Amino acid sequence: MKKSASNQRSLATASILGQPPSHTTCSVLALAILLLTSCANEPGLPSPENRLTPKAAVANTAIGQSITWGGVIINATNLATTTRLEVLAYPLDKRQRPKTSKNAEGRFWVEKEGYLETADYAASRHITVHGQISRIEKGKVGEAHYDFPLVKASQIHLWPQPSLENDNDSRIHFGFGVILSN
Repeated sequence: MKKSASNQRSLATASILGQPPSHTTCSVLALAILLLTSCANEPGLPSPENRLTPKAAVANTAIGQSITWGGVIINATNLATTTRLEVLAYPLDKRQRPKTSKNAEGRFWVEKEGYLETADYAASRHITVHGQISRIEKGKVGEAHYDFPLVKASQIHLWPQPSLENDNDSRIHFGFGVILSN
């Protein structure tokens, strides 16, 4: 029986490593899966150049400043050519995820060209945004007047929703199968 070229390469690689091909293949596959899943939730947004907060941006009128901010979506609205999100800002952790256990840092508006599905970008979803502060706009929070930094978003990362199951439950499960036959 003739062996294929790729099969011969696998056998050659396996013999160099001193392991049967099945162990090598499994090891490489396991390593690849581990590497891919370890970075699965990283947004890949530029790191903030400074710790400018939305409150400080209004006080300093930081128009034109490049920022990476995150927080919790309060409201999402589709406009004629953009989608506007109102976000309650929180400090970011090292993965750029909002740390909602910390104190809020103010509110900001995000505008993204085109249509974003407001059912996906719903209230209480966590988000991280990179963009440029284009202007300060007057708005309201309830009946109170509020100055919002408006960020023209170049990148948005919508964080996955927490599982509806027990959050303390391990995401790694082991099991075994049983085959019953007559």
